[in-house]
Amino acid sequence: SDRIDEAARLVDGSEGLTLWRARFALWRNRPDVARPLLAALPADPEVRCLDAIALVLEGDLPQAETRLRELLDTDARGEAWTWLATVLRKQQRYAEAMRAAETASAATVGFSLVARVEREIASDYLWMSSSPAVPEPTRPGLLQRLLGSAKRFGGRFMLRRIEELENADALYAL
Repeated sequence: SDRIDEAARLVDGSEGLTLWRARFALWRNRPDVARPLLAALPADPEVRCLDAIALVLEGDLPQAETRLRELLDTDARGEAWTWLATVLRKQQRYAEAMRAAETASAATVGFSLVARVEREIASDYLWMSSSPAVPEPTRPGLLQRLLGSAKRFGGRFMLRRIEELENADALYAL
């Protein structure tokens, strides 16, 4: 978070860069700060995507989904698909979230850690929601293997919030 704060200070000290100010506000989980900044910009796909992200952070998942779906064939498709995967997972639509995350990975230039993590989280939740309780998991998820987020306790999975994981701020603000 120190690097984000430093970058935000540099942007704040520069003329223009309104889009980056809005993006930093969203990274800090401050959609209330980002919205007025976004309203001052032309409504291109990137601005509309950031506005949809603000809706996600505010918890308006149905409206965010609608806005993100409008962006899937634009220049903001990689970010839109990634956030759509998040929205679908939060709505417990795990199979759709997995497909959206896979599409996000394909639509993103280079490697998208967030899309990969979203796909694996949705896969784990889908597996947990469709599998009967067993003494030990037969298929440990990627999140369990890499981040240690799922623990077996008392016959039920105990999941940690993403904020509780080491280096969680490197993933995303959710």
